[in-house]
Amino acid sequence: MKIIIVGPAFPWRGGIANHTALLSNHLMKRHDVKIVTFKRQYPKILFTGKSQYDPDEKPPDVPTVQWIDSINPFNWWKAVKEIRKRTPDLLIFKY
Repeated sequence: MKIIIVGPAFPWRGGIANHTALLSNHLMKRHDVKIVTFKRQYPKILFTGKSQYDPDEKPPDVPTVQWIDSINPFNWWKAVKEIRKRTPDLLIFKY
């Protein structure tokens, strides 16, 4: 089965990104899995921490692409077209 997971993932930090990596690594044992994540999660002005990136996290074994710009909704249509091209059997949104 071809599965695409859409949501925060490496190189972003946080619990959802970590969970995405765990889920994708588990699913890839039996399925063809790809992760679609963000080019940027927040505008810099809204982020209060030092970095949105997780310097200690290693990339998941699953192919990951950064197609979504969270603050540019026009970019979302391009991401949808790219996902449709891959004709996934299952699309998982991590929210």
